[in-house]
Amino acid sequence: MPRSFSFIHLADTHLGLNWPVIPDIKRVQIPAYGKAFSYVVEKAIEYGVDFILHSGDFVEHPRPTIPALRRAIVELRRLKEEGIPFIVTRGTHDSSKEYFEKLGGDFLTVLEDDGKVIYVEYSRKRKYYDLKIGEDIVRIYGLGEYGIEQRKILNEFLRSFSSGNTDFRILLIHGGLIDRPYPVGGVLSTADLASLYRSGLINYIALGHDHQHFEYREFGIYNPGSTEFCSFKEASKIFYSFKDNELKEEKREIREKGFYLVEVDNGEVHAKFEKIPTRKIFDVIVRFNGASPNEILEGMILALERNAKDKNVILRPVITGSLASGYRAYDLRLKDIQESVDALYVGWPVCSLEGITSPSTITLAKSYEPILQEYFKRRGYNEESSKKLTQLTVQIVKGLNPSSEDKKEKEVRKKKVLKLIEDFELKEVKR
Repeated sequence: MPRSFSFIHLADTHLGLNWPVIPDIKRVQIPAYGKAFSYVVEKAIEYGVDFILHSGDFVEHPRPTIPALRRAIVELRRLKEEGIPFIVTRGTHDSSKEYFEKLGGDFLTVLEDDGKVIYVEYSRKRKYYDLKIGEDIVRIYGLGEYGIEQRKILNEFLRSFSSGNTDFRILLIHGGLIDRPYPVGGVLSTADLASLYRSGLINYIALGHDHQHFEYREFGIYNPGSTEFCSFKEASKIFYSFKDNELKEEKREIREKGFYLVEVDNGEVHAKFEKIPTRKIFDVIVRFNGASPNEILEGMILALERNAKDKNVILRPVITGSLASGYRAYDLRLKDIQESVDALYVGWPVCSLEGITSPSTITLAKSYEPILQEYFKRRGYNEESSKKLTQLTVQIVKGLNPSSEDKKEKEVRKKKVLKLIEDFELKEVKR
């Protein structure tokens, strides 16, 4: 049995990712992912671990951007200088699918050639790596990303499995589990992996790919999740209700990013999930009950303002509940909501009001005014006349498209439209 050693297990660093895309060069988000990786490297050096494991998706693109390339080289150089091996397997984003690019290997191969990483992968010559720590040997197998063939590759791996003269065995896998609440590209099940642990073949199963942190300690399965937020699917959630002009917080579901610090003592695993200081990402969810568009605007702005004080925050408004009778989704002042607070980023509201068939992201309808103006110009009207005719057309369409099915209201709107047409100064319209 092995004496004592320690390592860090992380995954899905996605160096080079720029999320969310903000049309402002000062607000490029690429550095956030580099900072998260740098933090883990700093902790590895501080703790003096024996090695680092990475379960895939080291970079966002198989041909990394310059910022990702520089960050990877700088941080891996630090680890090498400290004598901490960095052992990695292939993730979905690490390898190009292009035929000719496969000829020269992937980015991990380049790092391996430069001596900065130890790249283990079942489909490569180096299927595993034996790391001698004191008098003990730790064997690390790589079983990266294989898509729908993951189970087939796992079975092949087991048929050719060799533990050798090793004291502790780790399996790196990049792939989701089908029996997770929200499976992400899952093919394998928890039972598939649990059998490896129970049989004693593998002592620690290091997963990647699923960006949410989870673990099954009784089966030796650990998934640290991504080191930074990569989409709103991973976001923390704050739930509010808005009634009688009062905003009330109902609950919070906070999600955090991190890595595992693992200490092995006489074969017994002690894995601790350590948090990484990241950006704050929130779905700000407000439930309304029979509210008007103005009430929804007011309630949503109050909720956003409460959470926009920290400038290192990214918010997405989520509108739930129901609209008052006589209104529909297109009556909502979504642009006003988006532009209401000076946060790092406020995304377009997601609208899941009752009466809408399914939740969907509501964006402003495309403006047809330029198209109408161009249409009238081509019919020979001058610039000023084209604008006037366009404005009249838009007013007519809005007037004849009431948000209420009430017959009396329809009749009132119809009369207003007829009066609008009657009052229009046709003499001022010139070709």
